[in-house]
Amino acid sequence: MTSKQVMLASVLFCLGGCAMFGSSKGVDPLISPYDQWRLWAVVPLRNESGSRYADGAAFADALAQHLEGASNLDVLPVNRTLAALDTLEMSQPSSYAEAMQLMTTLGVDGLIVGTISAYDPYDPMKLGIAVDLYVHLDTILPQRPRRSTAVTSVSAFFNAADPIVRDKIERYAHNRGSLVDRDSHVQYRISMDLYSEFVAYIISWRLLDAESQRVAQR
Repeated sequence: MTSKQVMLASVLFCLGGCAMFGSSKGVDPLISPYDQWRLWAVVPLRNESGSRYADGAAFADALAQHLEGASNLDVLPVNRTLAALDTLEMSQPSSYAEAMQLMTTLGVDGLIVGTISAYDPYDPMKLGIAVDLYVHLDTILPQRPRRSTAVTSVSAFFNAADPIVRDKIERYAHNRGSLVDRDSHVQYRISMDLYSEFVAYIISWRLLDAESQRVAQR
């Protein structure tokens, strides 16, 4: 291959050991690792959970909305990515070359491709997510050719029955301005839409953190 892939894999997500939610005030903000503006796109996640109810496009929307709030980072609307996929007659990039082709078509610096590996919308809800971020290195390191691309990978499994996960949900819900009831965090454990929003935040945080580590090692 002419491209160098740098893999930062988080196969198991250790909720208890993460720096996120370290503040008693609630969740940590999403911070991009870049000094200059970057444009990303998110591909609807492939459903490999075995459940027909898992909605990869909806989860991609949740990721895009969270990441859009990070500094120096804009994210294309998912419908723009869907339109480009239609143009390329591609359901989802299934290879490195296809990911690069989609990035070129969209004109983005980074592309998130992923899967939903587990999905159970019943109490206790469960959600497994794996994502890969493709980033053109020449948008960060101009002296390198554009064909050099890094890949940062994050994956995690979330079980709402886990007391550590419940604690994180409570802190996340507390930080949401529209939720003022002390017990409102329960909504995030009984609504798959809200639970997915919470998981999308954690995946976004983990992905930016892993990408920050990769950028720091350059």
